Amino acid sequence: MGGIIHRTCSHTNVTDQNLLLEYKKNYWNLINEMRNEMAQSRFSYRELGDPPYRLHVFSQCRFDLSASECTHCFNTVQGIFPSCMPAKGGRAFSSDGCFMRYDNYSFFQESVTPYYLRGCSDDKAKDGKIFASLVVNMINKMAMEAPKSGGYAAVEGRYSLDLVAYGVATCWKTLSKDMCAACLSNAASTAISCLPSTKVHVVDTGCVLRYADYDFINFDIKTKQARG
Repeated sequence: MGGIIHRTCSHTNVTDQNLLLEYKKNYWNLINEMRNEMAQSRFSYRELGDPPYRLHVFSQCRFDLSASECTHCFNTVQGIFPSCMPAKGGRAFSSDGCFMRYDNYSFFQESVTPYYLRGCSDDKAKDGKIFASLVVNMINKMAMEAPKSGGYAAVEGRYSLDLVAYGVATCWKTLSKDMCAACLSNAASTAISCLPSTKVHVVDTGCVLRYADYDFINFDIKTKQARG
């Protein structure tokens, strides 16, 4: 299993120690409430407390993860946020395929902000131009398909036996089709800017887009069935 790809903590802190203790207590109460739903639905969001530090927590796994894979990923990600506090907010994305965020306001329907996470591998494709063309077509296809397909899409792009790319796009379930499309449009442009990197992930406010030159998808694209 993979590890944490990105974690960011907000620059604004909860400065009152009593409020911070309550903030942390509410965090763990919400996490415990979310566990079953994450295992069953691979998605959960909750809120608890009083303004201005009413805590909001959101988590979602990639659509192709099994219940056990999502649970493992959720357990990994939720355990790193206490080290963010006293920061009032934080977000993390794991290479296992899950995202989590907490903050002191309702961000559940945010789709696009200037803040995103991007990872471009140092490995570059040998046939850079051909690979780039393949990936651009694949990314654009995912960005168009996902909003129409429940917020997710998985695509294989193949030029030859040795030149293949795989991609997955996932929007948060709290978003409308238009919000999903807007988020993936931004994420697609950001991912394309990484080319000719062979492995890229982009985590925007309301979506995740990832591609690689190997098959990381836990889902048979042709049969539409989970693997294993």
